[in-house]
Amino acid sequence: MKKLLQGNEACALAAIAAGCRFYAGYPITPSSEIAEYMARRLPAIDGTFIQMEDEIASIAACIGASLTGAMAMTATSGPGFSLMQENLGYACLAEIPIVVVDAQRVGPSTGMPTLPSQGDVMQARWGTHGDHPIVVLAPTSVADYYDLTIKAFEISESLRTPVILLADEVVSHLREVVNIPEVEPLHLRRTANGPPESFLPYQTSEADEVPAMGLFGTPYRFHVTGLYHNEDGSPTNDPQKAADLIQRVSQKMYRPELEMVRSYWLKDAELAVVAYGSPVRAALSAVRQARERGIRAGLLQISCVWPFPADVIRKLADTTQALVVPEMNLGQLVGEIKQAAAGEVPVHSLTRAGGELFSPDDILTTLESLAAELGLRHLPDTMASPKSRHEIRLVGTGGQGLILAGIILSEAAGLFDKKKVVQTQVYGPESRGGASRADVIIDDQEIDYPRAAAPEALLVMSQDGYQQFHQVIAPGGILLYDEALVTPRPDDGHAIGFPFTRIAREELGKSIAANMIGLATVVALTQVVSPNALEAAVLKRAPRGTQEVNRAAIQRGFSLAREAQIPHQLLTTFTAITRIS
Repeated sequence: MKKLLQGNEACALAAIAAGCRFYAGYPITPSSEIAEYMARRLPAIDGTFIQMEDEIASIAACIGASLTGAMAMTATSGPGFSLMQENLGYACLAEIPIVVVDAQRVGPSTGMPTLPSQGDVMQARWGTHGDHPIVVLAPTSVADYYDLTIKAFEISESLRTPVILLADEVVSHLREVVNIPEVEPLHLRRTANGPPESFLPYQTSEADEVPAMGLFGTPYRFHVTGLYHNEDGSPTNDPQKAADLIQRVSQKMYRPELEMVRSYWLKDAELAVVAYGSPVRAALSAVRQARERGIRAGLLQISCVWPFPADVIRKLADTTQALVVPEMNLGQLVGEIKQAAAGEVPVHSLTRAGGELFSPDDILTTLESLAAELGLRHLPDTMASPKSRHEIRLVGTGGQGLILAGIILSEAAGLFDKKKVVQTQVYGPESRGGASRADVIIDDQEIDYPRAAAPEALLVMSQDGYQQFHQVIAPGGILLYDEALVTPRPDDGHAIGFPFTRIAREELGKSIAANMIGLATVVALTQVVSPNALEAAVLKRAPRGTQEVNRAAIQRGFSLAREAQIPHQLLTTFTAITRIS
């Protein structure tokens, strides 16, 4: 089954598919959609959703639920993740399986709640005090988020350990079409059997470093503590027993199956990008372009950040001449990569700390500079693919429905026209009235980079949006603006005004319909999706009782496009506007 899913929706859907039936959390941007989905879905399947008073209580409730045998999850972002650290250490030492999602945003402190970062990478590994085991997975796409959520529960349940899903705002709010597989609920936790009176809750063997778990509510009673403990769970101050315990719970993480990496064009690569999380998307595009220019570049994607795949990096350093590490922080994982490379090759750190995703050009420029410095140019071994990528940007203020319009355009392309599509969104911290934008990328091929770099069509519904984005449009692109809301520069040859709000108010009686009129006009002018696909997507999303108004808005947008006076210099960018009935 295929669905257009947001990353956070995919995470929640996968958690339920894996067997998660308990969620406790506190809402925080940009993770809140996970809690919202769980609040709707869990009660309908005999699960439990609790909104707690804070993140400390949230992870504590998950620990308690897990001790009864429930598969439990919570989700948060940087400030809340900081509050969870003490209980995270408790779960590590007491060996209690839970899954924690950290949708990273710019920090420290409140930071920039709606913008992406990878500033929690070291906190995920060392945030709680003391030596401790931890598994950290980093998704790069919506499908990856789905798959890694299931993998997180597999690891957590089988190894009796907390697992962190280290997402970021881009992946959390990204929308892509995902083919949702059939998944059977997991049953991987080894539970106690045999006579209850002889049960030792932390007894292991050479064959299995993971003890069987006694569940609260069963005859297998035991003592749970954050203190170092004996096999029976009672506290101990014995130095040897304490050393043996922390060695065992740490060593059980170092398994071949946790060396989770993906390689792209590395067989003959002379330069390699090493990336994790959403920067992988920009790196893929950059490496592809580098190869088209005769640079033998490759990409190593790290999916399991901790335990860190040092052996993989070591081998990569032996076969390449330089490594490039893009991170949305001031350089955190690059230290581990340098240590693993052990001076065999130079390691170049690319940092970004202002809340913006890397562009492919950011990484490509570094690859070209290194290739020139090291004399690594060759004849291109791949030909540039024919351009089929279309970039559309919708800009306005919160409350105008432009992010929803972006979702509708994405569903029209991905679900009804069967094209590849990615939708991203950016909005301010205000609940309504702040700046917002939606980017929609439509292609016949797989889409690497999810942001619009130079949109061919820009729909602008606010003056602030015009001021911010009117210069980013592609050469020959078209800017559609609402005449009631935007005054363009007199010399803006891209801009064409339309009375979207006036028509919505005077003809349809609904000012909010202006976004659908504008969207339909964009579709008619660019033909990025078929008219039938747009109508189907609009009606799929339209609340009950609004279908006729939305249908009328679409038709009115189509007619505006037919009537539009397009400047001659813009006509060459678009195919001729045909009559749309």
